[in-house]
Amino acid sequence: MSDSVTDTRYFLGIPFPEDVRKELRRFTPGRSAGIRPTAAKKLHLTLHFLGPLDRQHLATVVEEMRRFQAAAFSLTIVGAGQFPERGRARVLWAGVESSAALTELHRRTAEMLAKAMGFSAEKRRYRPHITLARCQSSVRQRDLERFQQETKSLRIANIVVDSIVLFRSQPQQLSAGYAHEYERVAEVRLR
Repeated sequence: MSDSVTDTRYFLGIPFPEDVRKELRRFTPGRSAGIRPTAAKKLHLTLHFLGPLDRQHLATVVEEMRRFQAAAFSLTIVGAGQFPERGRARVLWAGVESSAALTELHRRTAEMLAKAMGFSAEKRRYRPHITLARCQSSVRQRDLERFQQETKSLRIANIVVDSIVLFRSQPQQLSAGYAHEYERVAEVRLR
């Protein structure tokens, strides 16, 4: 992999404390034919995917984040599913209970990013979720059915959201392909 600016991607997300990540791992399917589980240290809730950023836009986003203020709030992780909902699964996810505070944070961070870099939020409705695993074409239907069965009881309540993070996602070459490593670039504490 080259280390050009186009290989590196950025996203704004909500990190989870270790205890929440451990609990989510209990519901994450193990590695099997066609399923690549998300490492516990990478479990997060994405607010906005930004893609590649040049140095100027990156510096502007970090500066806008320093000025950003919002209140801390709690959310609940509940249920699970797959994307797309019909057809061959590509992503297995944990859901987030409807939250006015999360919706408002999503809207306000989109405004901040628009000011910083002319960011245009996706037109489709925001569907907050945590990616638990990615699926390849070889995923077995029985593994998907087991995931659905094992996640019926998934509920993690009263998770305090007290920060948002600008993450850098950089591909790393591995013997069996590649994986993305996440690095925290900037963080905003919510009060």
